[in-house]
Amino acid sequence: MQARSQLEAKKWELDTQLNSQLIMLQETAMQHRKILEEKAAALTLDYQQRKASEELLVKQYQIQKQFVDKEVALNAEFQKKQAALNTTASHSMQAAKQANSPKSSDK
Repeated sequence: MQARSQLEAKKWELDTQLNSQLIMLQETAMQHRKILEEKAAALTLDYQQRKASEELLVKQYQIQKQFVDKEVALNAEFQKKQAALNTTASHSMQAAKQANSPKSSDK
């Protein structure tokens, strides 16, 4: 009977140790999981910030490109109109010179 009682006591002691170790393992697993979740959250936030920054840079590029394209088009239009104005002015000056020059029949 005493051997059986010792055996039960030993079994209870081993069960207690097993439960303690199991609880420690579960706590360690929970801590590791918490650390991994925090790292995942930090990496997700970093990714989202980088993505937003990249999208902003793309948008800035598009706006600047539109500005440059419009500026080039306006400059080309200005040059065309300037050339037309210069041509018109040149013709007007030639016509005025011819009108003011003495005619050979007047001499």
